Amino acid sequence: MVNDVQPRVRRREIVEADLPGVVDALVRGFPGRDRGHWERGLRRMGQRPSLTGCPRFGFLLEAGSGPVGVSLMLYDGVAAGDTLTLRCNLSSWTVDPAFRMQAPLLVASALKRRDVTYTNISPAPHTWATIEAQGFSTYAVGQYVVLPLLARARERVRVRRDAAAWRDLPEAGLLADHAGYGCHVLTVEAADGLHPFVFLPFQARSGRVPLPLMQLIFCRDIAAVSRFAAALGAALATRGSLGLVMDAPPEPGGPPVLRHVRRGRRYFRGPNPPRLGDLSYTERVIFGA
Repeated sequence: MVNDVQPRVRRREIVEADLPGVVDALVRGFPGRDRGHWERGLRRMGQRPSLTGCPRFGFLLEAGSGPVGVSLMLYDGVAAGDTLTLRCNLSSWTVDPAFRMQAPLLVASALKRRDVTYTNISPAPHTWATIEAQGFSTYAVGQYVVLPLLARARERVRVRRDAAAWRDLPEAGLLADHAGYGCHVLTVEAADGLHPFVFLPFQARSGRVPLPLMQLIFCRDIAAVSRFAAALGAALATRGSLGLVMDAPPEPGGPPVLRHVRRGRRYFRGPNPPRLGDLSYTERVIFGA
């Protein structure tokens, strides 16, 4: 007689010793990504400072000899005046088909804190209804591909690429971290001071031709992209990219829009709606394009 009883499923926090099995589960769940992709991202997660009461990696479902489900959670503390607010980018949720009935256990673990603002920045369209049923709201309803080099210069500014330009800025730690993740850090020197920007290079396919683009990862105010578009476009062109992807349309008189990608929704749930123009420390950077 065949015993088809499933092993007992247990939910718990991911610890470092689990990582090889976590990578196995992620490779099964996302066959388009290789082990190196997940190993690099998890290594970066492990190097981030830990936050009290927050899991370093996320949660797993365990049955038998290893993980059968994974939910990665990228926590970050964001300064708001004298207080530190918590945000968590929910990433790379997967459960083996034989254990899908246990998936709500992962959801319950991931969303239990009311003081945390949770984000989902890469939901597949077929999951939108489920995400909204979980209490999430959209904060960006598409990605805009713009051509900053074609914008009209509004003022005389200087774009600096050297780290010396931003070492004394309040965001210096963030800028240094993201430079280490392979992002391009630029500082615009204007009459009213220094304005830092972080861009992630990636390639998007249009047919068979890969298009080199830059994703806006961080700026203080997304309106500054339109303000400094011409200067930023010239600087990014020297890095081989003419297109810039951002989470909001440019302001009137800003760079022309090449395309609006409506599939690229971003969601949040929690007390502090995310600011447009800030994808720092999210999966987009930690795991790469």
